[in-house]
Amino acid sequence: NSPENKELFETELTPVFLGKSKTREIVYDDDGFPQLAEPRIDEEGKGDSVAKHQGVARIDTLSTQGGEEPVRWLVSLGSDDGKSASYALVDLPPYSDSLAGKIKTFMSKNSTDLQASLDVILLTNQQCIHYDQTPGVFVTRKSDLTKWIQAFPGVEVAMYRLDIPRECRESVTQVLDGYGPWGYDEAAGKFVETGRPLVVEEWDDDTKSNVLTKGALPPDDAQDGIDESEADDDSKYSKEAIRQREAAYRLLAVYTPGHTFGSVTYVFPQRGICSSGLALPLEGSRATDGSGLDAQPQGPRLDYQGYLATSASRSRQMSSALSFINNYIDRFHTVLPARGDLVDLGGDEDSRKRELLENVGMYEKLSDIYERLGIVD
Repeated sequence: NSPENKELFETELTPVFLGKSKTREIVYDDDGFPQLAEPRIDEEGKGDSVAKHQGVARIDTLSTQGGEEPVRWLVSLGSDDGKSASYALVDLPPYSDSLAGKIKTFMSKNSTDLQASLDVILLTNQQCIHYDQTPGVFVTRKSDLTKWIQAFPGVEVAMYRLDIPRECRESVTQVLDGYGPWGYDEAAGKFVETGRPLVVEEWDDDTKSNVLTKGALPPDDAQDGIDESEADDDSKYSKEAIRQREAAYRLLAVYTPGHTFGSVTYVFPQRGICSSGLALPLEGSRATDGSGLDAQPQGPRLDYQGYLATSASRSRQMSSALSFINNYIDRFHTVLPARGDLVDLGGDEDSRKRELLENVGMYEKLSDIYERLGIVD
C-alpha cells in the first residue's frame, strides 16, 4: 500500500461499570467512540465523584478503511489480601504511546498503597491479535505484540499453542498446551495446570520404527486395562478436585476450541467476570439505556465476522461453549466478549445458565439452517 492508502487505526479506552452500581452515562463522540459523559453537578456544586472506577475498561478501535476490530478489555484481578493491583490485558489492540499512557493512568487511578501493574496479556484466539496489515499479507505483516512488551517490561504473554502465529512465537512467554484448565500463579508469573497434566513421552528409535513402518500399536494403546495408579489419578482429576485447586487462583484459563483450534476463555472468579473472546455466542449491536448494561442482544450474526467457525468445527465450538457454561457458570455473572458490549447476566446461577444455554441452542439451530441454505461454509 502507498502511504496515502495505508490503513490507520484510532483506539479509545473507556471505563465500564459492573452490575447495578452507580454509573455514568455512556455517550458517543462524532467519530463513534464510546466515552463517559461529564458528571452532572447541581447548583450547590454537588455531584457524583468519579475519580475511581471498578477496574474494567473496554478498548475500541476504528479503522480508516472501515475494517472491524474486536473489542479488547483491561481487567483488574482485584486487590484482595494485600496483593498488588494486578491487571490483565485481554487480546491485543493496535499499539500507540497514547493508548499505553491511558492504560497506565487507568491502572493508577484506583491505587493507594498498592503498585498497579500490567502483569499479563491474555490472548483468546489468533483473530483478536492486531496486525499492521491484513491477515493475507503474511510476508510483511507484523503484530504489535513486541511494542506492548517494550511498553510494559516484564509483562507475561499467554496463548494456546495451536493459535500462536509464527511471527509471535518468540514473544509469547507461556504456551498453553493440553486440555487444561489452568490457574495463574501470580508469584511465578505463569499458568499452572489444575487439570490432568499434559505428558509427552519420547519414543526410542525401535518403537518409532515398529509403529510407523510395521503397524505396531503405540505403547499406550497396547496396554490392557487400567492399573491402580491410573485409577488414583481419576479421583485426583475429578471435577470436584479440579475445582478445589482452582479456588486458589484469581485468574483461570479454560480451553474452548471451535471458533479456532486454540481458543481460550479466561475467568476472573473473584471478580465474577468471564473474558470469552469468540467462544460464547453473545455479541452484536445492542440498544442501550445509557448504561450499556440492561438492553438485550439483537440476535446472532451468522457471517464471517461473527462467531460461527467453519462447518468442520462448528459442532466442537458449540460443545466447548456448553461444557464451559456447565462447569463455570457459578463463577461469573459478567461476560466481556470480543463482539459487542459487556453483558451483565445478573440473576441467580440457574437463570444465568439458562440464558447462555438458550443462546448456544439458538446459534446451533440457525447455523444448521444457514449451512443447508449454503449461507455459511
